[in-house]
Amino acid sequence: MQSPLITIIIPSFNAAAFIREALDSLLQQSFTAFEVLVVDGVSKDNTVAIVQEIASTDNRVRIITEKDAGIYDAMNKGIRLAVGEWLYFLGADDALCNNQVLESVVKVLQETDADLVYGNVLMGDRKHEYDGPFNYYKLLTKNISHQAIFYNRKVFSLVGNYNIQYKGHADWAFNLSCFTQEGLKTRYIDKLIANFSVGGTSSQHDVPFLREVLLPAMLVFLQQTGSWLLKNLTYYDLCWRTFRNAGIRNKEQLATYSKGLPVPAALVSMVTWQGKVSPALLKKGLVSKSLMFFNFIINRGAIK
Repeated sequence: MQSPLITIIIPSFNAAAFIREALDSLLQQSFTAFEVLVVDGVSKDNTVAIVQEIASTDNRVRIITEKDAGIYDAMNKGIRLAVGEWLYFLGADDALCNNQVLESVVKVLQETDADLVYGNVLMGDRKHEYDGPFNYYKLLTKNISHQAIFYNRKVFSLVGNYNIQYKGHADWAFNLSCFTQEGLKTRYIDKLIANFSVGGTSSQHDVPFLREVLLPAMLVFLQQTGSWLLKNLTYYDLCWRTFRNAGIRNKEQLATYSKGLPVPAALVSMVTWQGKVSPALLKKGLVSKSLMFFNFIINRGAIK
C-alpha cells in the first residue's frame, strides 16, 4: 500500500444497512493514497463482519471495534491511530459525491498552505447544496459539515481533540476554535465533497454546547463588533433561538452562562420574555417567531 496522504475516519455503530455504500464510495476513488479507519462501537448487527470482509480484499481498510462514549470519542480514537498527513471524517451513512472527489481535493491539499480545507456537501434526500464559504460570523449561525472538511493533522496539536461532553456539536465547538486559533489558516474550495444524510446526533439540540460554547462566543463577538449587530434581524433571531434551545429561562441563568461577559439589554429582554412562556409553547415555530419579532421591534430602537 502507498503511504497514505489522507486518513479517512468512519465512526460506526449498527451501520450494516449503509456502511458498504460508504466504503464503496471511497474504494472506487481515482486517487488511491489513503487509508480508511472504521472505528466501531461494538455494533450489534453485521457492521463489523461487512467491514472485515471488505478489509480482507483491500488492505487500505482497517477496523477497530470497542466500546466508546459516542461518535466524538470514536473520532478521537481515529485521530490517535491515523497515519495520514490529512484527516477526513465520513459518517457511516454518508458517501463521497463521485469517484474523483479525492483526486480534485488532493490537488489543493498539495499546493495550499492552509491547515483546514473545506468544500460543500449535498444534504438530505433533496440534495440541498450546503453551504459555501464561512467566516466567523457565519460559523456562529451554523456549522460547517464535517463531511466537507479536510484537516491537516497538526490542527489537532494546536486545537486539541473533540470535547466529548458535547454529544451533538463537538465538531461545531472544534471548528469555532479553529477559526479563532492564531496562525491556523482555513481555505474554502468550491467543490462538492459528500452526500450528507440528515437526522443524526448533530440535528438535535446540544444544550451544554449552546450554554458553554455558543452563547459565550456570541457575546464575545457582540463585544468586539458592538451591540448594533442586534439590529440585524437574522442575528437577533440567532440569539433568540440559542436562549430558547439552551433552556435559559431567567436572568440568573443568563448571568451564569455569560461567564462574566457584558450582556446587552436586548438579550436580557429576550430571556425575560421567554421565561414567561411555557417551554412547550415556545417550541412551536409560529409562536416563537412571532414573539421574537415583537421583541425585536420593541428593543430595536434602544440598541446602540
